Amino acid sequence: MEVLLVPKYLFIRILEACNAGCFMCDFRHSKDEYRLSKEEYYKILTRSFEEGIRFVRFTGGEPLKHELIIDFVSIATSMGIKSSIISNGYYLTEYAEQLKEAGLSQIIVSIDGATALSHNRFRQTPDLFERAIEGLKKCKELKIRTRVNTVAGPHNYEELIRIQELLTNIGVDQWELSALKLNRPLKYSEDVRQRIISDIDYLYNVGPAQGLLKPMGKVWCGQTEEERTRYFEKGIPPTPDNVCNYVYYVRYYDAKNGYLFPCSMLPHRIDRHETNVYMKPANFTTISEEMQEKVEFFSKNGCNICQGCSASAAGFVGSGEDWEC
Repeated sequence: MEVLLVPKYLFIRILEACNAGCFMCDFRHSKDEYRLSKEEYYKILTRSFEEGIRFVRFTGGEPLKHELIIDFVSIATSMGIKSSIISNGYYLTEYAEQLKEAGLSQIIVSIDGATALSHNRFRQTPDLFERAIEGLKKCKELKIRTRVNTVAGPHNYEELIRIQELLTNIGVDQWELSALKLNRPLKYSEDVRQRIISDIDYLYNVGPAQGLLKPMGKVWCGQTEEERTRYFEKGIPPTPDNVCNYVYYVRYYDAKNGYLFPCSMLPHRIDRHETNVYMKPANFTTISEEMQEKVEFFSKNGCNICQGCSASAAGFVGSGEDWEC
C-alpha cells in the first residue's frame, strides 16, 4: 500500500468548556472560558484545505457550547470540506436544523448506557440520555449522518447488547465501541471476563446477522488472546497491527494551547510535550518536517508504546472506507 503523508482529517478542539460530568473525562463540568475565534479558525482551515484536508471534526469540551459552531460548519461547507461534531447530545435538538442548513455531514454522540438511569449516572448529567436520544432522532429525520461512541468497561459491559439494540432501533449509522481507559488499573474478575467474551461474539458476529448495528474497528477489549490479556490485566486497549496507518491520515489540533498532534488519541494519554508540534494559527501547517518525523515515529512504534488507542483507530487501514465525516 502506498503511504500517504498528506492527511485528510483534521480534528479541532475549539473549546474545553462542557456541561456534562463524564467520570472518564478531564473536561467534566469545565467552565473554561477559551473559545477559538472565527479569524483563527479561518486561517487554520484555509491552510489545511490547501494542504489536502477534506474532513474537519469539531471536538471539545462540548462543541455545541461554542457560539460560533454554526458559522464554523458553514465556513467548512463553503470550502468544500465535510464536517462532523463530537457531542454529548444535550443541545442537539436545539441546534439540529441550523446544523443541517449549515451543511453538517455527521453528528457523533456519546452514549454509554442503555437507559436514562445508567447513562445519566455515568455522565453525571440529568436528562442527558433523553436529550441525546431525541437529538439523534432529529438528526436522522434531517438526514444528517449519525454515529454513537460508547466507552465500554466494568461500568457498563452488561448493557452493551441492549445499547446495540437501542441504536439499531433508532437507525444510527455507525457505532464505535471503545475500551475505557483510566490512569489506574481496571478490575475484571474471571467471571466478568468470560461474560464479556461471550457477549463479544453476539455484538460483532451474531447481532449483525440479525440486522443489528455492528461496532466499528477492532473488538473493544482486543481481537486476539494476547490483546485481551493485555487489556484485562493492564488496561491497555488494542492497537493497530504492526504499523499504524491512522497517523498518516489524521491531525488533532488543540487550539487553546497551540498543539498539533499526529493522532486524535495522543493528546489524552501520552505527554503532549513529546508528541506534538507547537503551532499557532498564524503559521499553521499539517505537514511540517517536524510533524512528518513524529508521524513516521508513531507509524512504526505506536503499536508497541501507545496505551490509549480507540477501536476505530486500531482497525484503521486507510482504505477511505474506514469512516467519513
